[in-house]
Amino acid sequence: AKTQRALEDTRHEAARQSGYLSDLTKRLDKASAKADNAKTMLLRTMSHELKTPLNAILGFSDLMGTLADTMGPDQVREYAGLIHQGGCNLFKMLNQIMDLTKISAGRYDLQKLAVDAGGMLWLARENFVARAAAKDITINADACPIGLMAAADESVFTSMLNALIDNAVTFTQKGGTIELSATLEAANVRLAVSDNG
Repeated sequence: AKTQRALEDTRHEAARQSGYLSDLTKRLDKASAKADNAKTMLLRTMSHELKTPLNAILGFSDLMGTLADTMGPDQVREYAGLIHQGGCNLFKMLNQIMDLTKISAGRYDLQKLAVDAGGMLWLARENFVARAAAKDITINADACPIGLMAAADESVFTSMLNALIDNAVTFTQKGGTIELSATLEAANVRLAVSDNG
């Protein structure tokens, strides 16, 4: 009887473990499928984003080659400026991809220091005032008090702010407003870049 009970217990445990392994396999397959979908989506997005500045570089350089004999200095300067902007955008995106690769590999060392979050928003704003003004866009930083300190890596923090404001200026319609804010919430500093783009 004891042998029979032990055999049944063993079978029951084996069945339980088999069910657990089967369930675990299904979960891992689902997680793997989600990861594959995320990778595919990321690659599609990256491909699209990289093609945009490349199209500008190739398109305007081709135009300059084709129209070289008939272009005036102003048109040359305009097309050269567009090619340069496309190159800068491409360079910026490649640097961001490299940073993401380092972070993913655990090789990105953050140097956290006390930084003035409100002051950093004001400084980031200055980088985009002229470009925003060309589109009749107002960048309002009145809700960014100076002296609101946060622990952050200054370089990464600056890059993040520039990327957010750059995106807001790019997609906000002519005559729109971009609002920057820095507020203290419990022990954290909350930053916001909002627009009507």
